[in-house]
Amino acid sequence: MNLSWQIVRFELKETFSIAYGNYSHRDALIVKLNYKGISGYGELCGLNSLLD
Repeated sequence: MNLSWQIVRFELKETFSIAYGNYSHRDALIVKLNYKGISGYGELCGLNSLLD
């Protein structure tokens, strides 16, 4: 079994505004799990401003 991950930044076409602030990009964690030649992927985008 092999687990790999990568942090990526997605730039938004337009600034996204909500009550908590404005966002021009979103950071995400991409994970890949490989077992016996079969791979699965997942992603997670953080919500830092909601937790501050």
